[in-house]
Amino acid sequence: MTALNPFLDRFFSNFNDEDLIRCTLVNSLWRKVALKILARRTEQKGNVKLYIRDSLVAIFTLTMSSLVVHLDLTEAVLPDYSSHHIIRHRLVTNDDFWNRFYRCIKNLQQLRIIELRSCPARILENLSRTHSLLRKIKSLNSIGPVMNIVHLMEFRNLQELHLQFDYRKGVIFIFDNQSNERLNNITNLALTGINNLYIPSILEVVNFDHLRALSLGSFSKFPQEFETILTNLKQLEKLRLEGLRHHTVITTFHAVATLENLKHLEMIDIDIPYGADEAIARCVNLTRLLISPNPENLSSFNNRTILCGIVKLYENLKRFEWVFARDSFSESWDDIIILGKLPYLDERGSIQIPSAMEENLIIFDQDALKTFIELFIPDCIVSIEKTTYAKSFCLQLQ
Repeated sequence: MTALNPFLDRFFSNFNDEDLIRCTLVNSLWRKVALKILARRTEQKGNVKLYIRDSLVAIFTLTMSSLVVHLDLTEAVLPDYSSHHIIRHRLVTNDDFWNRFYRCIKNLQQLRIIELRSCPARILENLSRTHSLLRKIKSLNSIGPVMNIVHLMEFRNLQELHLQFDYRKGVIFIFDNQSNERLNNITNLALTGINNLYIPSILEVVNFDHLRALSLGSFSKFPQEFETILTNLKQLEKLRLEGLRHHTVITTFHAVATLENLKHLEMIDIDIPYGADEAIARCVNLTRLLISPNPENLSSFNNRTILCGIVKLYENLKRFEWVFARDSFSESWDDIIILGKLPYLDERGSIQIPSAMEENLIIFDQDALKTFIELFIPDCIVSIEKTTYAKSFCLQLQ
């Protein structure tokens, strides 16, 4: 068996880290050779990034390695609450899986980045006790029903926090912060699918001063002072907001226009109140913009409002995506109707916005509307998308 070691070493050296992890399951010889290669790679590059996509078995071999600093399970095949899997000849349910997973990663004390999917909130809370040195936590489609956000205070080095809970069920955050301490190193914060998200409570836990990217999702309750909070985020470069209603839409655009470093804005499931065109037109600092109105705000008048605001961003806008989301999507839904006279270029090439009083209807298909917008902002990549309301929350501007 010893004579096989040089051959296995050369053969296994062609494998990536994840495949080497799988090799440790075969027998003691393969395990010994695979671990030796992993250790050698660690000495060369200082860490191991492990992306597990198609093997639950590989996850449970993590007890053998303290080398992993970056663990990505976002594309792994995981059990859900209505299914089970067979792992090592044993029936494993969702709760079994996550309990075993947590026991395994206790040994990964070099772990600094973790990316998960369908993870229960209790596991995220427990990570604060065993992996307080994590720098990045990303958890997609997380499962509630409750989470005590004060546990996050243990992550003193945390720089990126992305918590997305199941939009269908959401989660209830518990706030019982008795100290004056906050997370001061966060530069990237995303919180979505939270039933009782109240921004002043988040500010008690997270210091927003150093934020470069912020995403606040559906179920968020935006306070009246949100404009003031937003205008103070001077380092903010990327912003995504879901579910803005009524006058908060206007004040948010006004705040965005004051942030010189903010270049990327995504507005999902928003109302289009009167005056939104002028508010959008203020945001000349933006280079990338996605707008997806709430289905109840899809009207010919509101379509014109958005159009008249967008064409005024011709100086700097390089990427624009306009999403039409409905509760149910039909391929027969082709027409995009705009009420009132359209913007036009005068003989000097200046953009003119006629009065909206005339009630004439202009009908576009997606390609025609895209081409029309590009007449005003020719240096901008324009996309016109149609999708279901549920899928609109998954859209991101690339």
